[in-house]
Amino acid sequence: GVCPALDFNVLCGCAVDGKIQCDGTCSTEDTTCVPTGQFYVLTNLLLGDGRPLDTYGPPGMEAFMATQPGTSGQHWSITASPDGTFRLANMAAGPTLSLESSPDGKKLFMATSNDSPAQKWQIRSLGNVSVRRFRILNVLVGTTRSLDTPTAVPNSPLLNMNGDFSGEFWKLTKAP
Repeated sequence: GVCPALDFNVLCGCAVDGKIQCDGTCSTEDTTCVPTGQFYVLTNLLLGDGRPLDTYGPPGMEAFMATQPGTSGQHWSITASPDGTFRLANMAAGPTLSLESSPDGKKLFMATSNDSPAQKWQIRSLGNVSVRRFRILNVLVGTTRSLDTPTAVPNSPLLNMNGDFSGEFWKLTKAP
């Protein structure tokens, strides 16, 4: 059968030579260009570089899009796992806490690091823009939803249905 166009005419892969397949994976390697091993600031095309992904402190430790850049909660470490997924932790919370998604994808928060699908992220390289962008997906929620910031509530990141939405196109910039 024919699967829906999951790529929305966005090329994928580190060499920008692939297409998104029906199972949500790229037809060519697209994880080797994901920056790892240091801290990165995560911003999306919708809100711009001045609104990075951050997390509140305890007790809730929920994710939000900051209006004041520069805090340690905005400095994310991206750690590759052997299964091709990534763990996202930030400097403020430390390495024992990782970004997790609720089962419906509507709430993102920091929780004690574990091997659950809720803390496993897929990061797909997108190739149709001048600055390399990435689509960020959660293993528990599935490949039909991407990390997004809705226009109506731009402060609240969630996993939204994949689309040609600027809130789903993320930039990973080395933290200062």
